[in-house]
Amino acid sequence: MKKAGIEGTVLFFGSARSRTKEQHKQKFEEMKAAGEDTARLEKTEWMCDLHERLEVLAEKVKPDEGAKARKKAGSKRQQHTVQPKN
Repeated sequence: MKKAGIEGTVLFFGSARSRTKEQHKQKFEEMKAAGEDTARLEKTEWMCDLHERLEVLAEKVKPDEGAKARKKAGSKRQQHTVQPKN
């Protein structure tokens, strides 16, 4: 990682079953219309809010355009700016 100029990483753990609220609602309606048991899906509804929050957080910590420009110019140090949510 040092050779690539990477000083640190951020890793988000999640579940393949997590969905946004809209995705969850759509899947629920599809399963209900097909007469499928929705009990297991209903147990994952609590993950929807976390899924959406993590998407927002991931967007905030990705490299900004300035970091991309510095990298292109040959700078090995990348800076990531996280703006607090008001």
